[in-house]
Amino acid sequence: MSLRARIALGWGLASFAAALALTGAPGIPAAEAATLAAGVETAGWLVRAPAEPVASLRGLAELSRVTGRPLLAEALHGFADAGGERAGLGPIRGLRLGAALLAGLLSAALAAGAFPLGGAAAALLAPALFWFTPRTLGLGLLATPDLLGALLWLLAMQEFARALQAPTRLARTRAGLVCGVTCAAAAAVRPDLGSAWLVLVAHWGLGRFHLRWLARGGTIDTAADVEWAVRLRRVPTAIAAGLVLIPAGLLACWPSQWSAPLRGGAALLASVGWGQPAPPVNAAVLLLAALPAPTLALFALGVGHAALRLVVSLRRREGAVSRLEVLWLLAGTVPLLLAAVGLAPRLPGIAPAIQALPPLALLAARALVALATLAWPARRLAMVSLLALFLLYPGLRAAAVTFPHGASAWGEPLGGAAGAAWRGWPRADGGEATRAVLADLSLHAAPDARIRWIGAARFALDRYRRAGLLRADLVEASTVEEADLAVVARQGSREEEYDAWSALGSTRAVSGFYLDEVALVQVYARPGAWR
Repeated sequence: MSLRARIALGWGLASFAAALALTGAPGIPAAEAATLAAGVETAGWLVRAPAEPVASLRGLAELSRVTGRPLLAEALHGFADAGGERAGLGPIRGLRLGAALLAGLLSAALAAGAFPLGGAAAALLAPALFWFTPRTLGLGLLATPDLLGALLWLLAMQEFARALQAPTRLARTRAGLVCGVTCAAAAAVRPDLGSAWLVLVAHWGLGRFHLRWLARGGTIDTAADVEWAVRLRRVPTAIAAGLVLIPAGLLACWPSQWSAPLRGGAALLASVGWGQPAPPVNAAVLLLAALPAPTLALFALGVGHAALRLVVSLRRREGAVSRLEVLWLLAGTVPLLLAAVGLAPRLPGIAPAIQALPPLALLAARALVALATLAWPARRLAMVSLLALFLLYPGLRAAAVTFPHGASAWGEPLGGAAGAAWRGWPRADGGEATRAVLADLSLHAAPDARIRWIGAARFALDRYRRAGLLRADLVEASTVEEADLAVVARQGSREEEYDAWSALGSTRAVSGFYLDEVALVQVYARPGAWR
């Protein structure tokens, strides 16, 4: 086994084991609850499909109509949930078995992709650059479509890079077909990830523009120039395959569109939230503000280093180098640009642009190795280790301190969670902090108390009961006026919280969870309902 394969395998196994150990701790946010609720139904219909094909097809079509999106990610996490419970992992950890598998695969892909860019040191660093932040660690432990989408985005770019470097036409065609299939799978997981195909088109278009520029200057005179001129005149296999496979993949995984595929454009836009009110914080700004400052500096260093290599390669007419640099720069910056102009999906947290981070981690790892080599060539590995420890430790420490509430963490320049709360930015991604007060509820709530849950998903509450985290005698109240207790997950509008104060006759929280003195969830009680 090659060194590259050993590093990738080691990172993959270590990430899977670590993720599986940690997945039992975070609460269940609304986005994960929606994915899993649909996943359980999707898996059920698919299991019954051989015996009841017509009923299963109708059930899947109705489910995809209700969810308003394709069901590929839901099917994966639904089957993983069932397998995890059968394996004895429990109601919480078991439902996230798919997330742990994806974490291992993403780490392996990052290590394998970084090796040809910066050697073994970069392969060891790239997964750490991605995972050692509170936000990425928090999102990576959840059973949502986002981590799967980020993995497929990275794999599509790696396959296109392989096609660019392939020595034979057969190898280029094979890599291009795999890239097209991967782009289609990414779009079927989250339709906005079909923009991976636009990255490939932009890359090809820039190559054609550069070719025409060279032709006008009369500089296409070498055999290599002629070969690439011939290649660029042809549409790459990946682009042609994606043009066919992406609509086919979307249609195959979106049964509600089968009866009216021509109306799928409106459903496609609605599935990612386009046309809905803009979020309180632009997704690109939120992503950059949520990352630890050293990690953000490393990503910026990676982009700057890639841009410098591109300029140098263009001056030296190193076509192979310039084509790869353009590809990775597009892969890492296009999601951020789309988010910056408001074309990212309306998803909580860093999910709208999470696919940008794996390519940025590759570039940052290579840049860090290059910086260490430049600083101390004779002790390159020692310098890489020193810089990595210095720059990665803050993010790792922040992830450890905020765990399992990393989805509410913010970067140092913003002033942490307190700075974000002062600006009125979202405190949490969807009620996951509710889990932090369940122990207090079980200990102090009066027998048969009625609870109004504000901000927590019903699927999450059912799982907490199955896991024994919530007392069986505590019942859900349909309105706050009927409730003895109100559990308020702080997110978005506070109108329901004000209603709870009025109905319960108290503005003093009897319990809560706070991150950097910022309330994420609070419990309010009527007199006598809290012992």
